[in-house]
Amino acid sequence: HEYIESYWADLLENGPNDKETKLKRVIALVQLHGLRYKPVIIMAKQSVEEIVFRVEKAAEKPKNEEHVAAMLGGVSAPELILSNALERFWSYAAPKTQNKSPEQQRVWTNSRTRAVQNFIGVIGDKSVGQLNREDLLKFRDWWMERIETEGLSNNTANDEMSFLKQILKTVNTNYEPSLNLRVNELFAELRLEKQSTARVPYSIDFVQNVLMSKSRLAGMNEDFRYIIYAFANTGAGPRELIMRQP
Repeated sequence: HEYIESYWADLLENGPNDKETKLKRVIALVQLHGLRYKPVIIMAKQSVEEIVFRVEKAAEKPKNEEHVAAMLGGVSAPELILSNALERFWSYAAPKTQNKSPEQQRVWTNSRTRAVQNFIGVIGDKSVGQLNREDLLKFRDWWMERIETEGLSNNTANDEMSFLKQILKTVNTNYEPSLNLRVNELFAELRLEKQSTARVPYSIDFVQNVLMSKSRLAGMNEDFRYIIYAFANTGAGPRELIMRQP
């Protein structure tokens, strides 16, 4: 009912000729039939069964040009480039950040922004619908070169691959019209071998006689000294033991 109301209200207000408006209307029109709008270039790649089904739907109103265009993908969609896809991602993924602290949200946002910016730096601000396997291989090779020359970790490259995949998968699922990206195929077998990040533990002697020696902790506030003892005995981190005052 809402789709019908918004469809006709938009038609009355904007008329049939504005390109952006027409695309929005055909998307809404297809949704009335429980389908997603797919541009003709994507429709051509669908199964024969789906193409026949949509042709049959179009044939229900053969004299209604907009209906036919909606069912067969005859209205061209504006290009969604990578930088714009990132902006879309923030709104699509908003529920995932609701329970994060400001600091956690900052880290979450910056890491994904950096991944897209690095990707654009390698292949350009390309149309998302035109991404291919070669683009992702270039990005992996770029990371391998950085790892070799800058001494970076494979894990950092893998993290950026994961962030980029998450962004593209989310946009591919939510964006209208359908981008029809095969995200899993694009990212298949791209991860580098995981490197161990385990640190060599301090010796008991060093902890007891150096880090925890009375002489070293003598000038420390008593509360802080107890926190140090708690770190040593529980393995807890700062966020678990220290409450910041507003």
